[in-house]
Amino acid sequence: MPETRGRVSGWLIAAVLASFLLALVAGGALVWANRERDDAQQQRRRLETELAVRDQAGSPDRLAATRNAIESVRPQLSALPAEMQQVAALQQQDALLVQAALDAGKKADVPAYNEAVTKRNTLAPQVDAAVEKLRTDVNLVLLALAKVTNRTAP
Repeated sequence: MPETRGRVSGWLIAAVLASFLLALVAGGALVWANRERDDAQQQRRRLETELAVRDQAGSPDRLAATRNAIESVRPQLSALPAEMQQVAALQQQDALLVQAALDAGKKADVPAYNEAVTKRNTLAPQVDAAVEKLRTDVNLVLLALAKVTNRTAP
């Protein structure tokens, strides 16, 4: 009788191991299938996006609208670098005048403080005007881009 138990145990262990191996193979196949499905979906989305871009870019009406939008803001686009430099220069002058006023205040030099504040107050409208001009031109460019990309305005 003990020999039968040993054989049954051996068969039982072999069956359990076979079941375990089968479960591992099935689990691996499931993981592999999920990865393949995800890759296929990702590739499909990429292809759909490419097709949509090609369709929109290939349309003569769309290209003409894009060209017209760019041409309508060409002066603003061309002016942006100079406007940014002007704003930066004015803000640097403003910062120097603020620093001069602070330094004069630390030294209790009232005439120097008043002079720096007066100069800064004179400069402030120029800074404001330059920033407003830059903001206006950037907004016009953004609106033109929003039109041709069918997006909401900035």
